[in-house]
Amino acid sequence: MMASTCLAIVGLCCTVVAAGRFAQQHSAGSLQHVALSESVASTANNRAFFKATSTKDMSDEEACQSQVASFDRHVKEFCEQIRPALRNGSYAWLTYISDVRATDMAKSISDALWAGKPDASSGFLFARASFREKGLLLWSGAPVRSRQFWCEELGLYLLHDDVLGDEFRTPFGSLLEMEGVKDSQGRLFGSCEWERAGPLWRSASEAVVRRSSQELAVRVLLKKALVGKEWTLAETAFFQFELVGLARHPPKGGMKILNAHESVKCVHVMPLLRARIEEVGSEKDWKSVQSFSCVDVPELPQKGKARDLDSQAFEFPKPWSDLDPQCKVTNKALTRPLFQDCLSQGHVDWNDLLRLSHQENIVGTSGILQEHGPQVAVVLPDFVRMFPSRMLDDLINLRRSGGSPPGLAAKAATALHSLSKWEIEPDLATLQLFLSVPDDHVRWKAVRHLGLFFRQAIHDPASVLTCLWMAMSDPNLDVRTIVASILASSPDTRLVGPVLETVKKVLSGNAGSVWYGSAAQTKLVLESGIADERAVNTAVTALEYLGDQHFGAVLPVLEQAAASGKLQTRLRIVKAAATLCKKDITRKGDLRPLLQKAAEDVAPAVKLDARSALIFSCADSKSLSQSN
Repeated sequence: MMASTCLAIVGLCCTVVAAGRFAQQHSAGSLQHVALSESVASTANNRAFFKATSTKDMSDEEACQSQVASFDRHVKEFCEQIRPALRNGSYAWLTYISDVRATDMAKSISDALWAGKPDASSGFLFARASFREKGLLLWSGAPVRSRQFWCEELGLYLLHDDVLGDEFRTPFGSLLEMEGVKDSQGRLFGSCEWERAGPLWRSASEAVVRRSSQELAVRVLLKKALVGKEWTLAETAFFQFELVGLARHPPKGGMKILNAHESVKCVHVMPLLRARIEEVGSEKDWKSVQSFSCVDVPELPQKGKARDLDSQAFEFPKPWSDLDPQCKVTNKALTRPLFQDCLSQGHVDWNDLLRLSHQENIVGTSGILQEHGPQVAVVLPDFVRMFPSRMLDDLINLRRSGGSPPGLAAKAATALHSLSKWEIEPDLATLQLFLSVPDDHVRWKAVRHLGLFFRQAIHDPASVLTCLWMAMSDPNLDVRTIVASILASSPDTRLVGPVLETVKKVLSGNAGSVWYGSAAQTKLVLESGIADERAVNTAVTALEYLGDQHFGAVLPVLEQAAASGKLQTRLRIVKAAATLCKKDITRKGDLRPLLQKAAEDVAPAVKLDARSALIFSCADSKSLSQSN
């Protein structure tokens, strides 16, 4: 019996889709069905002689046709290779087909793929005998070591991977790595326009999902932001195609998200995925689905921990299930704790927040305050991770400017104050927002949490340092004092270098600007290239604390800052040198030259403080005997 049998599927991941010009033109809109040109859609026999080892001198259209022709040629070769196995019954576990005509197979498959039509392959390119008891892993943004970890630990397979071998990828994944399919930069179909390649991605996405085990959950490993300059989740092939395939053909085992992003959590991702499924899927098809879950995971968990993490996935409300109306932005009684609870239980409606985003674009923050009231601010720490927004900056500016019409400034102040209560432990992105809240106690609490992250290396230390840098100019002395203490208190000596570099930027004028808040409207612009006095004081206080344990590393920073062109900086350095010398007189040999230079400073105040320090705080034995 003959049937068309092979399918070409492409590795549907963000990094693959990003390849080439067609990826640059990728958008969230629907794709047109584009038929392949006659020259490329000719018979497989003609294609087989078209070698595409180099497209250097070709036009983009010619190079694209060469890449497509190479791909189709490999499909035909595969169809020829499986014929013996079909004849001897090796594929009986997959199909009743016992023979095929390779040329007809390949043409039928290619025609369907390039037209964006349903799978015409009978599953040969999506299956291996060793995959029969394994689940499918889709992914977007995850690095190769993370993909390999989850495949090995949970026994999963991938549609395609350009690094991992045939042990983890489908037969078609192997075809994609063959000669001629990529351009000179290693990008799949890199010379093709999106309109040419797009239908193939769509057809392949639905096919791989339909061919996966219906009894096992499809897992999706994600490491993608929802907003930002880089490719967001909504712009990836997973969202555009694979998720559509899952929406239309959900496995009974359901869908489980393994979310590895640092600041975008399951509670932010799942509302978007749910909305997308409801947009393109069918409620009837999802009634029998067993699971719609997500778990936040490290990018690379410890070996042996995968199953434990996987079992901790939280069940979110399935698409088309009812959501709690109290969680809507229009609820005047909405508080920050209530909204956090709504998020954690999966009852936040993406489309509800999307309407708020559209409203911000139309009437601005002042219009939103007029209609919804100040309680709308309780969604901001999460809203800004889900949608592009300037609301926080606008609220700060409205509070400071007085606002128009009358009463708007008061509403802005009330809105910002509503951020002062949290019950669920905040993450780094939320803490960064809290650094802009007018309530001193809120900022103090936020900095304390940052200190925990920094000391315990829970987060990327560089990101935490950026937030602490912002807080170095805080108007409250208690906040600045705890910042200085945190900068000097990490038990990890590897962090001393980054801390000193941060301090040097503030003291030397290489910083450019010191941020207090999250946007340009709230930054403190440096005068003469030097940070504002509050930031300088915080930086020097941190040096004093660090000097107790790391004097040798601190001394060059003090010496460089002592030559600053800013009077307040030189004054503060002299006082720090005096303090360090007084704490440990053995340091006088290193600190006296700094103070002696300062004693000749053109500024009388610096000169007086330095001479006083040389006599009372950092005196040598000769000076002491003379004074006696």
